[in-house]
Amino acid sequence: MASSDAAPALDLTTSEGVSRYTATLLDPALKKRVADVDLLSGGFANYVWRVMLASGPDFVQHGVPLPAEGYAAIPSTATTFILKYFAPQMRTNGEVDLPQDRAVHEHNALVLIAARRAPSRSSAKIPWTVPTPYHFSRTRYALIMEDVGTPNAMLMLKYFESPRPRDQLAALADAIIAFTRAVPKAGATKDMNPDMTALFDGSLEPSFQRTIAECELLGADAEKWANRIAAALKHPRARSGRIFGDLWPNSILLDNADAPTRITVLDWECSRLGHPDQDFAQYLAHLVAIRAGIRQTPGLFDAGAVNAMIDLLVAAAKPLDETYDHAAMVLRFVAGYLTWYSYFGVKDVARGIAEAAQELDSMFGKGK
Repeated sequence: MASSDAAPALDLTTSEGVSRYTATLLDPALKKRVADVDLLSGGFANYVWRVMLASGPDFVQHGVPLPAEGYAAIPSTATTFILKYFAPQMRTNGEVDLPQDRAVHEHNALVLIAARRAPSRSSAKIPWTVPTPYHFSRTRYALIMEDVGTPNAMLMLKYFESPRPRDQLAALADAIIAFTRAVPKAGATKDMNPDMTALFDGSLEPSFQRTIAECELLGADAEKWANRIAAALKHPRARSGRIFGDLWPNSILLDNADAPTRITVLDWECSRLGHPDQDFAQYLAHLVAIRAGIRQTPGLFDAGAVNAMIDLLVAAAKPLDETYDHAAMVLRFVAGYLTWYSYFGVKDVARGIAEAAQELDSMFGKGK
């Protein structure tokens, strides 16, 4: 076969490329072949594929052989698995460059955090877990892992579109907080994920603070909030342990939307050093952003479920580090999300930021 056929084999942005590449990783002892490939949501930067297997030899023609990577450690019982390709730019903004060693860092984080996922380590009614990694490639910027999806599974952003019972929301809030408290106890090093840390510090953080400082509806308080955020980022514990680093509703998959018995936390590429309460603050910020959307575009999400979850999550997180400015850190995230993303239904970003600022200090029992 002509050498030009090697190109699609390496293109993990296409179903053909994913099919060709993953076929080379199947151990013949599995006696399985790639039957189909389906693109999942993939977020704003990555391509996430579900690869479906069928019994029988793999007759896919691979063209020029790929450099040897060995076989992926896929269990013989698996009928599907997930391939995540870490693209060099954001899918939603090709001008934003991203470090492609994210595959390695996500793989390493999954290996480390797996040791802390046993339900016995938490008193939460709903345990948390992470996907089991099977293989990663430094040269293809790809990670292959367990497929934790089920027919009734649902990401939490969609979960908030409908009314939910309060006791179920309370159990999920406890599970999320149990997760955020376990992560800082996992292994970490001072130079962990330096490229993603540099991206946040050098690009995203200045953008967050600039949005706050320029928000006219905050009036004279705009500069005060910006200064509070800057001070919180210099907190003595600002880099004291591992954090997940990108916790939001679509990072969490419920095994059953109607009666969840497990949450699985996805997308570990941003795991880095941070304050132990930072993941909680980031998740809460998304709920506050969703509430801003409910006020401006009713019907996208269920107000009762979102408002209850905000209250329950804050209650479950106590006791918090009283020296850490949670309100400022939440507002910092809110500003970024409402500026960048449209799925919250927020049409007036300045209004959303100003309303959040009015609520956050009282939410944490402070009046700064």
